[in-house]
Amino acid sequence: MILVLFPLAGVYMRYVAMVPQLDGVTRMMFRSRFLLLLMAAVANLALSSGQPKSLLQRVASAVILASPFPLIAAFFIDPGRGLQGSLWSGLTMRALFAAGALLAFTNRPRR
Repeated sequence: MILVLFPLAGVYMRYVAMVPQLDGVTRMMFRSRFLLLLMAAVANLALSSGQPKSLLQRVASAVILASPFPLIAAFFIDPGRGLQGSLWSGLTMRALFAAGALLAFTNRPRR
């Protein structure tokens, strides 16, 4: 789903929000949230190649699968707030980091 929304967000930035004509801070906020959407899309794409086996893997998978929704909200909320932003993007990025750490821990090579 997010892979379909990502190009639509680019169209929104170009033709609706007129990002190229905005001031520097607002343009930076739009572009950074746009890249966060791309990161969530890539994480979901990478997750689609495997099946979670343990409980920790299922928890990490659920976090990664849910991550696009608050990032979509942040894409629309954060640029209007300026550099202060909202909690949506910060908390989601921390949750994605924790999910990645959980997946790295559970998939580590065993001796």
